[in-house]
Amino acid sequence: SETYDRELKDIFAVQDDLAGKIGAALKARLAGDKASEAAPAALEAYDLYLLARQRIYSRDLEQMREAYALLDRALALDPDYAPALAQKAIATMLLSDASGSYGDTPRLEAQAASRDYIDRALALDPGLAEAHAARGLQKLNAGENFDDIRASLERALNINPNLTDAQNWLAIAYLYKGEPAEARRIYEGIVTRDPLYGPALTNLIFDYSAIGAFDEAEALIARVERALGGESVNTMVARGGIALTQGRLAEAMAYWRKEGAGSSGLAPRLYYGLTLLQLGEAEAAVDIFPSEDKIISMHLMGRTNEALSTIERWPPPTYGEPYFLRSVFFLYAATGNYEKAAQYLTRHFGDAASAAAAEPFNARLWLGLLAHSYKKSGREADFERTVGLLKTALEQDLAAGGDWGEMWHGFAELAALEDEKALAIEHLAKAMKKGWIGAFGFYSPVFDDLRGDPSFMAMEAEMRVKVNAERAKLGMKPL
Repeated sequence: SETYDRELKDIFAVQDDLAGKIGAALKARLAGDKASEAAPAALEAYDLYLLARQRIYSRDLEQMREAYALLDRALALDPDYAPALAQKAIATMLLSDASGSYGDTPRLEAQAASRDYIDRALALDPGLAEAHAARGLQKLNAGENFDDIRASLERALNINPNLTDAQNWLAIAYLYKGEPAEARRIYEGIVTRDPLYGPALTNLIFDYSAIGAFDEAEALIARVERALGGESVNTMVARGGIALTQGRLAEAMAYWRKEGAGSSGLAPRLYYGLTLLQLGEAEAAVDIFPSEDKIISMHLMGRTNEALSTIERWPPPTYGEPYFLRSVFFLYAATGNYEKAAQYLTRHFGDAASAAAAEPFNARLWLGLLAHSYKKSGREADFERTVGLLKTALEQDLAAGGDWGEMWHGFAELAALEDEKALAIEHLAKAMKKGWIGAFGFYSPVFDDLRGDPSFMAMEAEMRVKVNAERAKLGMKPL
């Protein structure tokens, strides 16, 4: 046996070195076997597959692009290597422009390609855990039925209980279904077993922040840093996310400006973009945000026509993806295109309940905006049904322990839609108390009828003072 005492300063260098040592050892064992003359090529494919898995694990965009190229090389050596096919399916989906992914490959194109890789992998090896996990991710990205998603992911975990990706995707499925407590339990288990795995840490910190459990979040980050021997990109992202949620924008920016933290994956780009937007730097935010989150910033900085043409060029949604729909219904409501909003919903989903079915827990992000368009266009029955869905989603949030700015903002939208102006302002005050802060104020068009209210105007003025205080800490001019 051989001991390994290399310093753990660069985890990927360590992993690459180990993979090389393992491959060399296997080749040495096979060297005397004349029947194994083809073994070196197969072993090289295996080495490439291992290196690709390490890079996919990182969730760093450039690392994942490297992984894709490594898998191409592995499959050129062995086109029927099922594990490489399964990982190529995963890499393809993670490099798409779908919500929750990291790249720019059109999501429908990525869905089709990944489906083919998974089918080939399972035809070669029906018991391959990675392929069943990939199938679960594909179903999750396509907004399929929760039971079908869970079946694929649990089958993968029954074969290999240590598949961290499958555990993470199962937690996301539970969260989308509206069971955050079960998602939290899974995330906590992942972080305990594998503190290096960034997606679970980021998702768990976000969950703790949503219920106001900031002490638990800080304790978790400290525990992970002790395990790692210091700060990492993932813990910087987690601390930046907490600062953003609490309205400490200058502190959040300090984390995004640290090497790698602001560009290391989807969540950092989203958080970084939100921080810039709330500081009033909408143009800079457009350059950082993932594609579906650019639209609101474009409108707020006056690029409304460009934003409208952008959403009209987007491919039809495959399911009711909440961030995508929030951008669409925000822009149509903000520009008075109320009938377009209604027609878009009918054309692609039939009704709001069908659109919300894939992610009922997150549907609160767009239901209020759609309801506003229904109200303005006189579609009373559609309005009532959509308000009912919004109320259910928010009540689920509250029952799960929710106590954060975005949730109270949603309750304020609900009150404004029901013409309860005093209650709407009360809920907006709660949102501000929980850290809601932004240079553009409460910019949802749902609040348009409140804009002349003295209490509403006073809150937005107070918010502007807070934003300028944060800008001053960063050396920015006041707005």
